[in-house]
Amino acid sequence: MTKRFADYRATRAKLPRDTEEHAARFIIPRSDWELLKRGFWPRDMDDRWLAGYRRPWLELYRSWTDTLVFSVRIDDTADEVVAGPVRAARNEDWYRPVSAEKEVSLVRDVVGSLADILREDGPRDWSKNVAPARPEGARDGR
Repeated sequence: MTKRFADYRATRAKLPRDTEEHAARFIIPRSDWELLKRGFWPRDMDDRWLAGYRRPWLELYRSWTDTLVFSVRIDDTADEVVAGPVRAARNEDWYRPVSAEKEVSLVRDVVGSLADILREDGPRDWSKNVAPARPEGARDGR
């Protein structure tokens, strides 16, 4: 975990009280994983996800709300990168759950999309992209 992601997680991120774990697993191509494990910081408001790797979990946050929605366990072996199980937030104020199959499919799509963006734009340095922490007692704009 990069220091900047650790700072973000400690000062801004909203972590769910309850989660549900889905046993599904899927393969992440090694070339995608080499990009993803460095993290993804949104380029602009159109990028809805933020990702950070906190061994052994890849954490996926909604970028507009700093809410951790999914965590995916990563098993990085010499042969392949296996993602799963998937943990999904169960705080309906932040995220409206859907079926396990749809959640796992969404995670696969997000992981693939973020890898595509990173491949096109190149890896990003978290230290240049972290927004300042919210002041104590500040509302989150909802």
